[in-house]
Amino acid sequence: MQYIINAAFFINIFIYDINFYITHILLHKYAYHIHTIHHDSYNILSWRTTYKAHIIENILQNYVFLVLYMYGSKHIILAYLYISIRGLLNHEPRCRFIFNNHHINHHKYRNCNYGEYYIDYLCNTLHNYDTDQQEKLPKTLQ
Repeated sequence: MQYIINAAFFINIFIYDINFYITHILLHKYAYHIHTIHHDSYNILSWRTTYKAHIIENILQNYVFLVLYMYGSKHIILAYLYISIRGLLNHEPRCRFIFNNHHINHHKYRNCNYGEYYIDYLCNTLHNYDTDQQEKLPKTLQ
């Protein structure tokens, strides 16, 4: 039973990550005028900008929690808590020691790093870290 509980938790996170990646790319390619609200804060990027987005974007990227809940996922609240904390840390430059510059580089270049590191790696949308060091970040992000 314990293994089923743990598996359900990680499956919920994986489903969210796939949904986020797909909707994030679609927003960049077809609805950037909506997504630009989130990206216009690059020079003041911090944990406070995690959910700074258009209402349509927040619905598109989070409706999966409602769907999983309706299908009886008992672990969706823990998964949502984990994903929310991960999102806050991904946008906080002071937490680069945890996530490197993965999502911060997405805000810098806007054509890479659309999701979590493992998905970007598998989908070939990962930024080449060898060509970008942390020292090249704007002074407000160092």
